[in-house]
Amino acid sequence: MTDGEQALVEDGPQITWEVPEEFWSIGLEYLDEEREEYLRQLGQEIFPGGGEERRALMGSWYKKIAEDAENDGAVFAHFCVLATEDDRVSSASLVVRSEPLGTADAQVAADGIQEIVSQDSSKDVHQVASNCGPVVTAFSGVTTRLPVDGAVASNEESGPAGGTLLEFAVAEAYCPLPRAGRILIFNLSTPTPQEFPWYVYKLGDIVDTVSVDVPRPSESGVAAPPGSSSSAAHKVQRDFG
Repeated sequence: MTDGEQALVEDGPQITWEVPEEFWSIGLEYLDEEREEYLRQLGQEIFPGGGEERRALMGSWYKKIAEDAENDGAVFAHFCVLATEDDRVSSASLVVRSEPLGTADAQVAADGIQEIVSQDSSKDVHQVASNCGPVVTAFSGVTTRLPVDGAVASNEESGPAGGTLLEFAVAEAYCPLPRAGRILIFNLSTPTPQEFPWYVYKLGDIVDTVSVDVPRPSESGVAAPPGSSSSAAHKVQRDFG
């Protein structure tokens, strides 16, 4: 398996999508201690001269995202870090979940999802067409407090409870996939809203690559021959039974 490629192999339809090269694994595949060490090393690689405070803050954020994703039953979690032209660091996380779909009609599912998500008045909800069918998108903003291990937050950012307040711009995409009997839910969030339009554009690109491959009965339970998986380094594959 190449870097950037993930696979969960079970009997049943294969759900696949592609992830841009700017995104790294957040370590969802590791145990707690292994994940913490992985994120520490990754922080040193991404921010070699960024200072311990920045690495500690970002590490706390990534750790929280991974823990929340794991507790929420996510099947996929990545993050992105970019250097901007004005010498800032922009970052985002991408978490993907899968849930059962109770209808064989993608449009009916999308209409139902849109109605439910629209009940949250803080979200701007739309339904759009994509290569994988109708998709419900939702945009919102949230604020969260992160504890900073080994770093001291400034007085302007720190409240009575300690830690650092971060405001996130959030984009969600709900993709009903009747052929797989699943709903694929993408959640992208960033504490750097200046780059939010770019991240939303990337999320749209990812959603457009979602596809479902239902194996023939004779293929069920038969392992693929060596070398038959995608050779693209940024292909992410999920197989849900």
